[in-house]
Amino acid sequence: MRTARNGLVFAMIMASTAAFTASAFADTTTGPATAHKVKHASSTKSAASKTAKTLGPGECGPTPDGCGGILNCGGCMAGQNCTNHTCTACVPTNPNPCAGKTCGSASDGCKQVSCGGNTCGDGGVCNGGTCCQPITCESVNDAGCTPIPDGCGGHITCVQCGTDDRCVQGTCTVCPDCDGGTCDQNATCCFPQTCAAFPNAGCQPQALGCGKSQVCNPCQTNQVCLSDGTCCTPSGCAGRIGIVDNGCGQTINCPPPK
Repeated sequence: MRTARNGLVFAMIMASTAAFTASAFADTTTGPATAHKVKHASSTKSAASKTAKTLGPGECGPTPDGCGGILNCGGCMAGQNCTNHTCTACVPTNPNPCAGKTCGSASDGCKQVSCGGNTCGDGGVCNGGTCCQPITCESVNDAGCTPIPDGCGGHITCVQCGTDDRCVQGTCTVCPDCDGGTCDQNATCCFPQTCAAFPNAGCQPQALGCGKSQVCNPCQTNQVCLSDGTCCTPSGCAGRIGIVDNGCGQTINCPPPK
């Protein structure tokens, strides 16, 4: 009797083990189990595609972050150039930048090199790397109020007109009473138009004539005026990360969520 009972218990254990083994095998080979595996792999791939690119040492300038945004990695140290997002040592292209120069400075292709500085003395000025002595009003006859070249790359004005005068052909001329208009550079009256004459004017300054301009249709405080005179409402980050376009020709920096 005891032997028969032990045999029955052994048979029950073996049957339970076989059922468990069949169930485990089905979980790893049947359609539902395979679908579960594919779904898990897809989730891993999707998560990896959204991971921002890790930048290596030495990278510089605007660089794609691998997720559709732009990372600004900054500039390089002095004496380096940013080439293809990598800081490299700058190689001078002009080994003797001060050749033929006695003052000022010049570039060797990487940095400015002093060629003597502004040390011309006696009222001289540095012009193109050489010292030059400019002319003075005392040496010019009938210079008038028109600016004239000083011989060293600059200009001098020997006669200054009053606030209500205009310099016309070298002579100071008194402006007339324009009664609401403005006195132009020819000492004649000019009457600018108003915004009413420009019903389709945009948000950019509108020239009204006589040197006057005015914004006739300004944008709202939350808008940006585009170069074509239209107002644009910029978009925010709205779930975006990195340096992104705000829809109005500008970029904004969207920090990652905390």
